[in-house]
Amino acid sequence: MTQKRYIPLEYLKWTANFLDKCKAAICIDGIRGSSKPVKNGIPQRSLVLPILASFYSAGPLEVFQNTNALPIPEHLKATKPTNTGILIYVDDGKLTVSSTSIASNITLLAKAYKIVDQWLWKAGLTLDQDKCEIMHYTRHKKCRDPTTHIELTE
Repeated sequence: MTQKRYIPLEYLKWTANFLDKCKAAICIDGIRGSSKPVKNGIPQRSLVLPILASFYSAGPLEVFQNTNALPIPEHLKATKPTNTGILIYVDDGKLTVSSTSIASNITLLAKAYKIVDQWLWKAGLTLDQDKCEIMHYTRHKKCRDPTTHIELTE
């Protein structure tokens, strides 16, 4: 990753040292517990969080820049779908696609979701499926919110 992202070795050493020294304490009702080493993650209010999150988020973003990673099946091309897009910041993300068919959108979003889920799994992370939702936008006034379900687990 260091060579691919062209991150100077000094920055990596500084980051490793910074993360190695992190401690956190829980404060409940004004009573602060003892500080303990943080074994995983980055302190939420850290000034380096946006920078480190950007580097970390680059992996899934690169997958979606490669349009061959998410080809549009022939049977869906008649619905004129856009390439599936992805926006990520820290632990929030959004997958987007547009076409003339709700069914096409759901099919493409389900494929994209699985790609993101697999990438995160390889990185040691998981998506919180309770926080995943589909939002459907249309210009047709007669179209009501469709009932949709994407099977996310295999």
